[in-house]
Amino acid sequence: MKTVGLVRVFSALFALASGPVLGAPSALAQSVDQQRAYCEKDEYQADLRIGGCTALIQSGTLSTADLADAFHRRGLAYRALKNWAKAVADYDQAIKLNPQDPYFFNNRCAAHNMQDEYKLGMADCNEAIRLDPKMTLAFVGRGVSYGGQRDYPHAIADYTQAITLDPQSQIAYSQRAGAYESQNDYVHAIGDYDQLIRLNPNDAASYYSRGEAYYALRDYAHAMADYDQAAKLAPDNASYHNSACWVRAANLNSDYDRARTECDAAIRLSNNDPSYLDSRGLVGLKQGRFQEAWNDYDAAARGDPTYAGYKFGRGVAALRLGKAADGQADIAAATALKADIAKTFVGYGVTP
Repeated sequence: MKTVGLVRVFSALFALASGPVLGAPSALAQSVDQQRAYCEKDEYQADLRIGGCTALIQSGTLSTADLADAFHRRGLAYRALKNWAKAVADYDQAIKLNPQDPYFFNNRCAAHNMQDEYKLGMADCNEAIRLDPKMTLAFVGRGVSYGGQRDYPHAIADYTQAITLDPQSQIAYSQRAGAYESQNDYVHAIGDYDQLIRLNPNDAASYYSRGEAYYALRDYAHAMADYDQAAKLAPDNASYHNSACWVRAANLNSDYDRARTECDAAIRLSNNDPSYLDSRGLVGLKQGRFQEAWNDYDAAARGDPTYAGYKFGRGVAALRLGKAADGQADIAAATALKADIAKTFVGYGVTP
């Protein structure tokens, strides 16, 4: 089964890069200098950073500016733990102490966006932009706020401004591509994925996302090439392998042996995901391996008995195996779940 959808979700904007985590004794047992190091250095684990910042905040020795910075840094540590409410509370304190720092507003905008509080996020990103009109991430963040409210034209305008300010901004291209896709403008989305691949030729997700856009345009040859490259760059990603399988089985009517190899990898990596078993079931129908197709569709249907395609595929396989009653029963059950399921399979080149 192949589902076309957005891969670059808005939350990707605020993902933190992983790095080495340094262990250390309890922050409260350390000197003020050590507490400061824990608070200020991102390479320490988040709990240790929170402890260090908390000790500084409670020390009563910080200037107003340093106290604001400690609250902000603790907010960033809470963000690493995806504790958005506590992050916002700390950004609130930082802004109260120093309302002139655009980064405080920008990061609170991000935290609000992550909680789907897009109007609050927009207000904060507006303030960040007012304080620093050249702040690329604030335009990206406001674009996310617009996008969260389904105002894609304004979102695209903000992402475009971010790209104008920083033509190397991968997150701006990625988010703009997603906004274009939300408007079914796959041609412009592909242009942005082209730029992402130019900036980072080894980013498997960009190839996959571009493949999704090509797939939506029914340009299956280009979609296949991108899915293949994504799977090559990220061989442990089951979804990439499944897409490389499905595009061959459902649309190109070409190399079914390669399709099966890709599906085998997806199923192995996903521990028998029903949607991937469905893909291999279609390959089995195309190859005339009807018992194997029936086995795959049967396992998929047992995993999710509400999905019409699994039962219809199992029904077709049963008919090919000479099990007319079973096949007709499955096809009837599938049609009850989805009236036009037979038309869907005709699109794959399969009829009962």
